[in-house]
Amino acid sequence: MSEKKDSIKRKSRDNENIQMPRFCVGLFVAYWLLIIAFYFLAGDQLHLRRSRGELIMPGAEMGTVELVQGAMVEQRFTVKIQRLSAVSVQWGTYYRPNAGTVTMELWDESAGVRLLSQNYDAAAIPEGGITVLTAEEPLEGLYGAALLLRLRADSLPGAAVSPLMNQTAPAAEGFSLSQNGSSLEGVLCFSASGEDYIWTGLHYWQFAAGFGLMLALALFYVYRRWATGQHSYVVYALIAVKKYRFLIRQLVGRDFKTKYKRSVLGMFWSFLNPLLTMLVQYFVFSTIFKSDIPNFAAYLIIGTVMFNFFTEACGMALTSIIGNAGLITKVYMPKYIYPLTRVMSSVVNLAISLIPMLIVCVGTG
Repeated sequence: MSEKKDSIKRKSRDNENIQMPRFCVGLFVAYWLLIIAFYFLAGDQLHLRRSRGELIMPGAEMGTVELVQGAMVEQRFTVKIQRLSAVSVQWGTYYRPNAGTVTMELWDESAGVRLLSQNYDAAAIPEGGITVLTAEEPLEGLYGAALLLRLRADSLPGAAVSPLMNQTAPAAEGFSLSQNGSSLEGVLCFSASGEDYIWTGLHYWQFAAGFGLMLALALFYVYRRWATGQHSYVVYALIAVKKYRFLIRQLVGRDFKTKYKRSVLGMFWSFLNPLLTMLVQYFVFSTIFKSDIPNFAAYLIIGTVMFNFFTEACGMALTSIIGNAGLITKVYMPKYIYPLTRVMSSVVNLAISLIPMLIVCVGTG
């Protein structure tokens, strides 16, 4: 009976040493701050992605017709794009200077409505050149709709361009090509691009509220056990971290100093490493492999910094028990403290690496 009372008193004393209400409220507030920050930082990428139903332009095999005044080429097609943003056409010029105005129109045949129209200078179209019919605002509600791409011009014979086509490409359902009202075998060399909605992004706040509710229930359960003098794994972990915080600081400092021991650059290496890696990869992929990804440098350094952090944290945490074998046999401390200290030392390196990452992101806009 006396041992039971001593155990209860000890648990009560440990509980008093940690401020559980402040921890629960702080964790819940931190969750919502991260949720809100991620929503605004992610921007449109949270809600939209490049459509999987985009139409890829087939390879050109021949021209359709010299697009003189009165001539017309029409391509009927359907798209599985939720937000249609652009339609492109490839042209042939017969390797001669041309003149006149080329008109591209996009129609919704089922509704009989002209959606887009744009004029182009025939003289400015090179051999194999591509003209793009772009919507100021993405067109919605056209998923699976019957669309018509109409091409015409006011050029004179001998000075007109010709839309290119692929005669051997199989026409998909809902696709048909015609010139001056006569059907043609094949498909116009055209493409359609746009975006689709991301389902999880559309319901972002519902997901956030659901996970927030589960977090609140979990924290309430932990708090109730703490208030009644009962321990849980969370309470045990908080007690251990607070009790051994001095040793944790020493271990983190030791790991950080060991990493840069006998290094000429020292801590500055964490600053240079992601920057130099990004520069090498940027040179290779932008010069040799000709990558045209927007903001490629920023993507590279963000990926490098995060990959290095997770690689280092996981690698050091996995070897933390064996690496501290001598200390474990001399000083009692919960074993999970050792992987924790290794991850915390990796977080310090991450904080230093974030400086060049932010410089590159700000510098590239």
